[in-house]
Amino acid sequence: MADVDELTRLRVRSLYAYEAQRMEDLSFSENIVMEAHPSKSGGDWWYGTTANDSRSGFFPQTYVQVLEPVQATALYSYKGSGPDELSFNEGDVLTIVDRVESDWWRAERDGVVYAVPAAYVEVAEG
Repeated sequence: MADVDELTRLRVRSLYAYEAQRMEDLSFSENIVMEAHPSKSGGDWWYGTTANDSRSGFFPQTYVQVLEPVQATALYSYKGSGPDELSFNEGDVLTIVDRVESDWWRAERDGVVYAVPAAYVEVAEG
């Protein structure tokens, strides 16, 4: 833990699943939100805690993306068609964490990231 920058806290999401290789590592699945601490030396291993179940450990920083969330309001209700899609009601406020794809954005709920149809939400200006 000597190389962990405990003063810097980044909210990240996992891009891929990671299976722990050592006792001190953190296993996680894809699209899990974590609070991460980078290494002081700029190394490839970060330390973090999962938002959904508070497990902690080390993981490769290349497996995560730093989140820059924005708030969006649902213009219409939507029922997700699979476990990777978020259902929501008209007027719900969503936390959008990824707008890279034009048709499908990513929204966080309870420490997990889901796909949402971009045409159904409007980003709050501010």
